Amino acid sequence: GSLLHGGGDPELGDPARGNGRMAEQMGIMWVQAKRWNRLIETFVEIANIEQGDCILKFGRLELVSVLRSAVDQTVARVNPACKVDRDLPDKLVWARGDQQRLEQVFSHVVSNALRYSPSDSPVVIACKEHEAEGQLVVSVSDRGPGISEDLRGAIFERFYQGSGEAGPHSGV
Repeated sequence: GSLLHGGGDPELGDPARGNGRMAEQMGIMWVQAKRWNRLIETFVEIANIEQGDCILKFGRLELVSVLRSAVDQTVARVNPACKVDRDLPDKLVWARGDQQRLEQVFSHVVSNALRYSPSDSPVVIACKEHEAEGQLVVSVSDRGPGISEDLRGAIFERFYQGSGEAGPHSGV
């Protein structure tokens, strides 16, 4: 029988009992399907942004909670073994912004830091409040290869990926 129609494969195990290779393979397929879904959603969002169809939903949000959630989810997804140091305020920090977009940006920057930072070097996530200027500064620092000076202008081009030969860097 076909696996797509609910049939089983004796080599994979009994799908009704969830044992054997069938359960393992189904788990892997589920994880991969979620990754593909995220990738497709990202491409749709990029197309919408390029067409000017991006609508930001500004509202009041607690920035440290948004940052902490994005970091925790990204670390769990990308590299749970990676050391991450957090330098975050102990108090609530209110800001105005689009929570979903901020989570995406934080997740993307942290994901890059985790992927390119040496395993023996922590990624540092910081949030500093500059009350006099009315600013919040979020930074993600690592000891990865960085981006060489001559390639920095290209990093905002669609699908650009550098070669990674520069020194330590920080993303904001």
